[in-house]
Amino acid sequence: MNGSTYEPSGVCPHQCWSETMVLQPAIEGMLGIKVIPQENKIVLSPHFPAGWYSAIIENIRVGNSTFDLCMKRAEESNFFTFTPHGNQPVNIEFSPTFPAGTKFTRILKDGNETPFASFNDQKSVSLLTNIKLTETCLLQMDYDKGIEVLPALTDPGPGSKPEGIRIISYRLSGYKYFVGVEGERKTSGNIDVYIHNQDIEKIENGILKGSDGEIYHIAVDFDSGVSKYQNKIVIIYLNQEPASGKIIPGQKKEIKEKKENSPKCPRWD
Repeated sequence: MNGSTYEPSGVCPHQCWSETMVLQPAIEGMLGIKVIPQENKIVLSPHFPAGWYSAIIENIRVGNSTFDLCMKRAEESNFFTFTPHGNQPVNIEFSPTFPAGTKFTRILKDGNETPFASFNDQKSVSLLTNIKLTETCLLQMDYDKGIEVLPALTDPGPGSKPEGIRIISYRLSGYKYFVGVEGERKTSGNIDVYIHNQDIEKIENGILKGSDGEIYHIAVDFDSGVSKYQNKIVIIYLNQEPASGKIIPGQKKEIKEKKENSPKCPRWD
């Protein structure tokens, strides 16, 4: 595939070795799957985009056993349901990733509090707990706060040229969230940022255009310059006080009802 025009090119346009680079980021990246067959164990470290409210992964195989994973997000909780298929127990090292700044209040396993460890950095927060899966298991993770820029998605057709805003970097430092973006000079683009239970104090190098629930839409204008592509750092200042629903003075907050077309998860609905 020619990245400049989105058209097949070369003597072998359908390359199986290139197609694996579509599957591998999903399996090893987003799902974080690593199987240790000699221990009948799997390391599962999913990093679902903050804008996703549900996901189902079926037939995850460990040796002769398989299981399904269902994720569903509610107002202040994430639910993960594990449904095994087979008689052999599966050892799961479960380490889901959450938006930067997330604070966990409690973790329940089938309704009972369970020990866990959490690890923070400027990009995300990870939680670690272990499961010996012999029957359907429900994990409930209660949390507060969190911020994460969502992937910038495009849908180019054959012959299209690369365009649109690109997310280069992101990090949370104190109450400032930095998003590095790139775009063609003299163009505008939009980024979407998930912000849970926190107020925005102000934004630098971007203009708040509105929101859909917890997803905030921020417009970015790129200056004229010598280089074809220009870079900017959008800085979101979060209010240190408890969330009150207020937003930047003088800017209108567009509220829309959040719709969830969620699949039904076992033992959840």
